[in-house]
Amino acid sequence: MNFRIIATIAGGILLSAGAAHAADPKLEAALKSFTSVGADAEKLKTYCLMTAAMASTENATDQTQNQEIDQKIDDYIKALGQDFSDAMNLEESLDPNSADGKAYNDAVNALDAKCTK
Repeated sequence: MNFRIIATIAGGILLSAGAAHAADPKLEAALKSFTSVGADAEKLKTYCLMTAAMASTENATDQTQNQEIDQKIDDYIKALGQDFSDAMNLEESLDPNSADGKAYNDAVNALDAKCTK
């Protein structure tokens, strides 16, 4: 009888753990992409240049300058690959207050923090 109770409890734990890890495949791919960029020195350098370019759009003085910066950003995203581009585009479809949105933002913030080192 004790074995049956232990097996039931263990089965319940496994089922609940599986449900907790059954995240959106697109989110899982995005998080993997961000981790990959953070682990690769060259990709991280490109990512940091991209975020600096994004920040510089606030100081752009005219439309031509904005277009040049936008082109640089596009080039950086292309250099980081399709998986990274897909990951960046996923943000638009996420509720920032949801668990997925928070996981996404945490991953981006962790990547951003690596640029300040």
